[in-house]
Amino acid sequence: MLSDLLILLIYLGGTEIIAYFLLVIGEYGISSAITQRFRLPVSELKK
Repeated sequence: MLSDLLILLIYLGGTEIIAYFLLVIGEYGISSAITQRFRLPVSELKK
């Protein structure tokens, strides 16, 4: 998996891959933050 990503980095020149990874990581962070915000009120209600 990682070796494939390194090959892609070499082929595409890096900047596009880095931008894509930042976008994916950013979206994952945002979505996980949203799910955590929805989970917290639910756990508060269960008390």
